[in-house]
Amino acid sequence: LDGRIESYVWVGDSDYDGGSIWKIDGRSGEVLFRTKVAGCKPYGFALDGRNPQNLWVSCRSNNALARIDTSRCTSAGCAAETTPASGATDFRTCVGEGIINPGTANERNCDTAVKQRIAVPQSPYGITVDRNQRVWLGSDGSAYRYDPMATGGSSGERWARASTGTSRGISVDALLFAYAAREGNRVTQVDGNAMGGGPTSNPFTLPSVELDNTNNNASWGTAVDFDGKVWVLGKDRSVAMVLSPTTTF
Repeated sequence: LDGRIESYVWVGDSDYDGGSIWKIDGRSGEVLFRTKVAGCKPYGFALDGRNPQNLWVSCRSNNALARIDTSRCTSAGCAAETTPASGATDFRTCVGEGIINPGTANERNCDTAVKQRIAVPQSPYGITVDRNQRVWLGSDGSAYRYDPMATGGSSGERWARASTGTSRGISVDALLFAYAAREGNRVTQVDGNAMGGGPTSNPFTLPSVELDNTNNNASWGTAVDFDGKVWVLGKDRSVAMVLSPTTTF
């Protein structure tokens, strides 16, 4: 939910027209507009707390993470994919360090674009944003943290990872510990307080620990409640598990 003066809901469909994103009035249910990010089939959405606010989208295609500036994307035609990547109001396809055409005379910043598609190390699943406005992703092999405010460009320091195996849903608590739902009835706790970052090709390694298994519940999604307990939704059974993590790193 995008809750400024009015409440808006963002939803996606990975198959409709190659991947579509709708903005809906949360009070009336009216569809305000439909847009898309080229090369992105939406899987999960998360809004950050920055001003202007960004919608982050995990894309199960082309190993991508998408960003939409919600203050400037206010109609279906915002930042059309045919717009040349020359101004601050366009769509840009970026490497994982937030730049386009790296290492050339045409290298330029992607972070000022209305829409941005960012290369990620592995194809992502779940997504969330922590209180420091860093984006977390589950993926086919690891859990990743992307810091859009860290140094980008050729010396990129935006990526960090934890070896979790295939992880689906992911959530982060108020203490900056992330919880990744893993295949094989597991949940991995990742220490998001560890400071560091690297380029897409060599992310900084985050400490992590495997929590108790979730009673053969095929972990699929996670959420953290007000008390810091971690709720785990299973895929293969009609139950939810709750964990009370006490691990310290």
